[in-house]
Amino acid sequence: MSQPAQFLPSDEGIRGYLPTALARLPVFVYPILDSTNTQGRRMLAEGLSTPFVVVAHSQTAGKGRLGRSFYSPPNSGLYMTLVYTASGASGQAARATSAAAVAVCDAISEVCGKEAGIKWVNDLYLDGKKVCGILAEAIPCAEGCHVILGIGVNLTTKDFPDGMRHPAGAVLSGEDAPVELSRLCAAITEKLFDCLSPEAAERCLVAYRRRLLLVGQRVLCSRNFAPDGSPDPTVSLEGLVEGVDDDYGLILRLKDGTRQVLRGGEISLWIKSF
Repeated sequence: MSQPAQFLPSDEGIRGYLPTALARLPVFVYPILDSTNTQGRRMLAEGLSTPFVVVAHSQTAGKGRLGRSFYSPPNSGLYMTLVYTASGASGQAARATSAAAVAVCDAISEVCGKEAGIKWVNDLYLDGKKVCGILAEAIPCAEGCHVILGIGVNLTTKDFPDGMRHPAGAVLSGEDAPVELSRLCAAITEKLFDCLSPEAAERCLVAYRRRLLLVGQRVLCSRNFAPDGSPDPTVSLEGLVEGVDDDYGLILRLKDGTRQVLRGGEISLWIKSF
């Protein structure tokens, strides 16, 4: 039998790795869920106070951006959601997504010894393949908004269907030692709280820019949002990636030399794929 890619997380194990400041953070671990984000919504509706963390060993209906699914089989990855309350609803989901990208990169580096890069907006890549997806959802509330921040990390793809192994990536290779997912979950949680704090805003932006992929590359952006903010999947732009602005908008230099900042959409290399 092949060696498992990780040891499954437990609530006691996760809390054991959390720092003293987060010792009272509620952590709920389930063998299987439809989606940790969906479970977070249910728990909010039931009146559970924020913040709290939901973790699943596997998901039957993992959620990705733009209505996509996130494949989440058992013994393959870490599937978790942090639910917290933020003051002010505007831009909270976007900021949470960017902060999470930095936090997960730092946690993977610390726990797994691997250096992931960020493909704007919210996907993490290693060796040219996606290893992590992030989905932030905001629900207005009296205090501002509840943010449901979902993170899925592929530790291995050995049990993925053959057709899915090639585009999907994994943090661990066949030669790597197993990872204790309780430790990885705790590291991500700790770094999330740090990155989401107001005093960390500038440091998080610098870290995001340092890990941003495709800077200097010519890309095609399928714009899922028109300039007025309405959905418009028919519009696309070609340009050179120059980085992100202070609000994590993607700066593109177009063929005519003008610059445009994108707030949403999907980008891909124009000349060659990842």
